Amino acid sequence: MQLSIRNKIILCYAILILMSISISLGIFFSSKDYITNKTFEEISLDSIESDNKAINAVLRDVLDTSKTIISSSIVQDGLIKFSWEEDLKIMNYLKETVNFKSAISSAYIVRQNGDKYYSEKKVFKNINYESVVNLPIYNKIVEKKGGYVVSLNACGLIDEKIQYISFFRIINSLKNFKPIGILCINVEFNKMFGMDYDDVDLLNDNSSVYIVKNNIDNIISKQAIADLFNKNDKFSEILREGKNNYVIVGIKNEGLNMSIIKCLSVYEVSIPLSAFTSIIALIIVISSLLIFFGSVWISNYISRPIKKLIESMDCVFNGKFNYVDSITTKDEIGRFQEVYNITIDKIQRLIKDVYEEQKALHKAELEITIAQIKPHFLYNTLNTISSLAVMGKTEEVSETINALGNFYKACLNNGDEIISLEKELQSIKSYQYIQQLRYKDLFDIEYDVSQEALDVNVPKMILQPLVENSIYHGIRENIIDGLIEIKAFVDEEFLYIEVIDNGKGMDNKKLQEVLLGKSVGINATKKRIKILCGETSEFKVDSALGEGTSVKIKIHRRL
Repeated sequence: MQLSIRNKIILCYAILILMSISISLGIFFSSKDYITNKTFEEISLDSIESDNKAINAVLRDVLDTSKTIISSSIVQDGLIKFSWEEDLKIMNYLKETVNFKSAISSAYIVRQNGDKYYSEKKVFKNINYESVVNLPIYNKIVEKKGGYVVSLNACGLIDEKIQYISFFRIINSLKNFKPIGILCINVEFNKMFGMDYDDVDLLNDNSSVYIVKNNIDNIISKQAIADLFNKNDKFSEILREGKNNYVIVGIKNEGLNMSIIKCLSVYEVSIPLSAFTSIIALIIVISSLLIFFGSVWISNYISRPIKKLIESMDCVFNGKFNYVDSITTKDEIGRFQEVYNITIDKIQRLIKDVYEEQKALHKAELEITIAQIKPHFLYNTLNTISSLAVMGKTEEVSETINALGNFYKACLNNGDEIISLEKELQSIKSYQYIQQLRYKDLFDIEYDVSQEALDVNVPKMILQPLVENSIYHGIRENIIDGLIEIKAFVDEEFLYIEVIDNGKGMDNKKLQEVLLGKSVGINATKKRIKILCGETSEFKVDSALGEGTSVKIKIHRRL
């Protein structure tokens, strides 16, 4: 990051404050959303519990009314005696009883002979003894022995737009406790449950009826309802559908053997002061921790490179001239490191000039030799790329540049002067690829190298100048197909390398000029082998005009 220290401090603290604000806002809105959902969940659960209490109040009133009817002496006597006066008394009694009960819509008493007594506020319903006996719940009504059985719309006997909750009871004689009739009381759905039927789904299973309110877009399925209760009498759950949150609450009404489920969309509610205070406190704590640790990190980030420089300077007093390379920034400290390293470099050079003059001279000779080789190869390779570009072979230009990069990567070898013969041959193959793109069908290279020779160490770039000379000064001017052979084998002490070409060769005069240093590549290679491989090494060139050239190298195996 190319910024001054001042701007870095400003930027770091700006980022720190921005992160603190972002995290604080994230915590606030997440907590607010959570508390809103939980608050609404509690409100919804309290609401459905209140609704259940209201339902139970209506249920008790209906059951008390039914008990009053079946135990009334008027009903008991009228069902035993068969006279029109008694029938009239029962009818009047039912009307008086039902008219005073706002929740009850109608009441029907039927007996085996087909007589029917009723009080109806809405529409007369087709409820008679025979139809009741044929109901699937009749056996259950009988089994209750006077207890009530609940069904929807009189178990199908009522077919109206209005939905009813029906209560059936066997009427037993108070004298001999034998059945003398059946009572059916009907209560409108909205009066029983206090909700509009239009936004309610009624779902039945084998054991219960589920009343589902506001199930918008089928957020909860029929299969999931039983699992929501999970053997509990009530439940509450928050569902997230897209950007909307819903609270699902449910409660079982044992008296009706029905379960009520409400699906409510969460709306904005005020957060309790205690919860809001807790959120603010949490935000303050997290922001303080973030600023504290962030400040520590920023101070370390800025001071660490300065400490590195001071430690390196302290080492100078002990005679250790170490470079500092841990600072990668481009600010004032980075510039300070650069100047310090330049100074250390100059000091080290002066020390080497004074105390290691002979060694420096030897190294300079080696660097000059390498410098002679690298520009020579680069110049010829660039000529190759230039030729390909002139010929319009853009794809080959790209491939040649890639091969050139691979060649230099192999040549550099992390600065090591000594590499294995195998790596040296890899660089030759890259070089071969480059030259064969330029001189198609001009030459080929054959390799005859023993497996043991591949692991022997050699000075890098000893073969490339030889191959280059074979191409440019031997094969290129020859009319026949060129062939370069690279052979290598070992004995117990030495590695033997031979580079042979079938080019035009040289006469004795030209050969002597090459041996005396006229050829930059061959002469530089010869010097490097002598310097790096010692006096036991050998470098020989044999050539005859029209017969090609052979270069033989002998290197000790333990280089």
